[in-house]
Amino acid sequence: MKDTGLLVILNGDPPAGLLRRIAAGRGLPRNICPREESLPAGLHLMAADGGARALEETGLRADWIVGDLDSLNGEPLEEQRARGARLRHVPEQDRSDLVKCLETARAEGYRQIWIAGFEGSRFDMLLGLLALAPGAARWGRIHLLARSQSAVLIRPGSWSFTCAVGERFSLVAADGRPGTCTLEGLAWSGENLRIPPGCGGVSNRCTMELVRVTSRGADYYVIRDLNLADA
Repeated sequence: MKDTGLLVILNGDPPAGLLRRIAAGRGLPRNICPREESLPAGLHLMAADGGARALEETGLRADWIVGDLDSLNGEPLEEQRARGARLRHVPEQDRSDLVKCLETARAEGYRQIWIAGFEGSRFDMLLGLLALAPGAARWGRIHLLARSQSAVLIRPGSWSFTCAVGERFSLVAADGRPGTCTLEGLAWSGENLRIPPGCGGVSNRCTMELVRVTSRGADYYVIRDLNLADA
């Protein structure tokens, strides 16, 4: 699955705008990736249990439906199965449906993974996602897609982003490892900065159209506005 990305839809509020964009054949917006990373040539859809309803309502077919399937039964499940969805029923309750999806993704060789549908009334789902964040790199290249923002996990290295001047640009440490970063093109820039876990790098602003983040020794989440109108 080297050239195919995976979008995991959880059982929270569906990312309706994103799913409509995909249903229209426009794929993922380019601005969710750093310039050094290309969008995959193809995209598969994996529903975490009841997340399949959001796909069904948008006319999309899941490539995978994974979980204990306690939130999904009857017509939506049978309809997705009839359209070719592969089911992985994991009844054990010792881990979340998201973890079961990530296990499946790793076993099937997906390396670029987007996660959406974690907002809304499912606060337990959001906390579970946050609990996974510090070790997310073991699952692959992880991106989080909220209704209005996106987050991409960057590893040590140099990464650049095409931005609008004045755009909000936040950087949050993804793990507790010691490390530094150099920021260029932001209102708060500098070399060899230490951003501790928590909210040390949030609410920065772009002062240039090209922003560069160089990470040394630690993983970070880069959080930006999600532009669904982007080509």
